[in-house]
Amino acid sequence: MIVKNFFSHFEVGGDGIKLRLVRARLPRLEIITLEEELLVGLVPTRYSMLIDCIDNGWRYYGNILKIEGSKYDPKIFVSIKGEK
Repeated sequence: MIVKNFFSHFEVGGDGIKLRLVRARLPRLEIITLEEELLVGLVPTRYSMLIDCIDNGWRYYGNILKIEGSKYDPKIFVSIKGEK
């Protein structure tokens, strides 16, 4: 049910997003909406160098650029920029 509503809940270009560092056994970067802090997705591991940047005081914000795929395999494309 949650995935089925995903495409109608988020708006391309309209939803502001940010990166959130979650420290667990293995740290991960989540993409969440600014207002409701809803989970949009996870940042691919090839961008794990951003963890060090966040530890050094950087913050990352952006927008949803494109949503495609199916309800079982959604693909969300975002644009982010860093601020210190």
